[in-house]
Amino acid sequence: MPDWAATTGAEGLRLDPGPRLDLRIRAGTIEAAAPTLDLAPHEDVLDVGGCLVLPGLHDHHLHLRALVAAGRSVAVGPGDVAGRAGLARALAAAPVDRRGWRRAIGYHESVAGDLDRRVLDDLAPGGPVRLQHRSGAMWVVNSAGVTALGL
Repeated sequence: MPDWAATTGAEGLRLDPGPRLDLRIRAGTIEAAAPTLDLAPHEDVLDVGGCLVLPGLHDHHLHLRALVAAGRSVAVGPGDVAGRAGLARALAAAPVDRRGWRRAIGYHESVAGDLDRRVLDDLAPGGPVRLQHRSGAMWVVNSAGVTALGL
């Protein structure tokens, strides 16, 4: 049984916290938890008395599939590649997924200008390529991608 409990009353669902704990957090990781911890030199204190601390839930808008896809993609943003030649090399080195697609993420026009399918055909000949703008609001696919998508 957890140290906290949920109760329902006229005001709705309410979480009743368990015992008071001190937490020591370093580099984003809980390093120690105890009823009382001695303060280390130069250590900051944040008193969140009366609140529940839920480690790991700080990003409530997380897209797990997008994170996995990003790990299987090549980064082609301004800090990753420079110019059309650099973009072409990055796309050529991109992993190919089980459906034959190469995927690139983080693109910005400052890398190699505006893109369309014909520019991608020149930069990444062969199988289908999809390139995501860093805004997340636009994808560009090459001609092989247009065919694969039935567009």
